[in-house]
Amino acid sequence: DDHARFGGDRHARVHDVSLDPDSLAASVYGTTLRVNSLHHQAVDRLGGGLVVAGRSPDGTVEAVEMPGRAVLAVQWHPESLAGDPGPAWLVAAAGGGQRNGR
Repeated sequence: DDHARFGGDRHARVHDVSLDPDSLAASVYGTTLRVNSLHHQAVDRLGGGLVVAGRSPDGTVEAVEMPGRAVLAVQWHPESLAGDPGPAWLVAAAGGGQRNGR
């Protein structure tokens, strides 16, 4: 219950996340970063094929991924954080936003 919750500034980085150094998440973000925290729910049980890639200091799951695939989910809101590399990674992973080879 010590985890920061929704209600603050969407652009404020309020807590740290540690990422598994061998994870896709770490290849995008590095092994530690500070994030906003807008959630009121968190991951309890992972779906098939998913692994935890990052946690906050209180143990809350903050990032999950599917090894060997371009699947990365984060609990924070990268679209609200200036300079967050997540949205650019997503566009690149989706083929640069090109459709039908154009």
